[in-house]
Amino acid sequence: MSQKATGVMSLGTTLLRPFTLGREYSKLWGGQTLSALTDNITGMALSILVLQRTGSATKASVGLFLQMIPALILGPVAGVILDRVQRKSVLIVSDVSRTVAGLIAAYAFHAGNFGLVHVYGWMTLNGIIRAFYDPATNALIPTVVCTESIQSANAVHTLGKNTATILGPAIGGLALARLGGTWTLAIGAFAFSVAAACVGLIQPLYGDRVNPVARRPGFAEAVEGFKFYKAVPLAMHLLVMAVMVNLCTMPSGLAFQFHVLNVLGADSDVLGLAFSVAAVASTITSYFIATRGRMRRLGCTMVTGVAAMAISFAAIGMSRQVWHVLVAFALFGGSTPFIQVPMSTIYQEITPPDIRGRVFALRFTVSTFLSPISTPLVGMGLDSLGSTAVLIMLAAALGAVSLGAVSTRTIRET
Repeated sequence: MSQKATGVMSLGTTLLRPFTLGREYSKLWGGQTLSALTDNITGMALSILVLQRTGSATKASVGLFLQMIPALILGPVAGVILDRVQRKSVLIVSDVSRTVAGLIAAYAFHAGNFGLVHVYGWMTLNGIIRAFYDPATNALIPTVVCTESIQSANAVHTLGKNTATILGPAIGGLALARLGGTWTLAIGAFAFSVAAACVGLIQPLYGDRVNPVARRPGFAEAVEGFKFYKAVPLAMHLLVMAVMVNLCTMPSGLAFQFHVLNVLGADSDVLGLAFSVAAVASTITSYFIATRGRMRRLGCTMVTGVAAMAISFAAIGMSRQVWHVLVAFALFGGSTPFIQVPMSTIYQEITPPDIRGRVFALRFTVSTFLSPISTPLVGMGLDSLGSTAVLIMLAAALGAVSLGAVSTRTIRET
């Protein structure tokens, strides 16, 4: 074999290495990526429909508020349940439920009965599902890959999730403009069923450890998650950091939509293009992390990601031309994996397997508990102050988070 051919094969092996994490991980990754993509497609379509029909960012933010509330109520109980049942079963039930809800919404749109009640109903159901879905996925990853591959698995997982989070709204906007509400919602319902089927084929390799002893979730079991954070300072610092980052980022999608559609006067196609650019940047960054193996200084990596995201928020808010928005969206997409991958990797490495459900569910609940406050405030701020002022304030808050994190020795030296 020639040296050139050998070099090409070596390059191909290097490029594909992050995706050679085993058949079971591939099933999980395919299912959760399709589910996340469809979730964001449907969410964007519903949000645009509210804005188009009412013209009110405040009414659109109510749906996001309803989506966040269930996690605050169900988080501790969800964690106990996740430590007792097979986590893949939770993912299957979640996507089947969204299939049914999507079909109901599609039929209502077709029949001319579609209204805010369907949007708010979908968001509430999705909030209940998310209280279980995200923690279950994080707890399941270490059961389908070996310990040495956890960071790469998280990076590839984040690649899929972030691409879905950013590309999904783009597809949602394009689908709504080209296909209409009925077909957009119906196709989404079908995609959720396919995602459930993918996850149903998973056979955990390293034991999906559960504790089915007690018949009903008890307070003592839920407290185990709190005890972990109290006993591990690093986990507590990461939790505080996640709370502040989510406070700023959870309502950002609404602010981005408002700025592009109302300030720039663009249509949903341009908004879709902006999210597509961010998706490409997120994919490249996640792939880069996946090829690096176990990175050093994960804490500093997270701080860098938060700082870059702060800059992207300010740049989007000050943009007045489409190409400015595209550049800023690229920075936004590229920064997210530098926050999410290191944080998930650290959590999975320091958390005992038998309490992962409680720890991850508590992390999801606590890290988003301020979001139901920030989202309506951002919605009202968009209507009263405008998107430029709101996005610059969010950027300033993220900048403060990055400075606070880098001054914390536990995070800085991780």
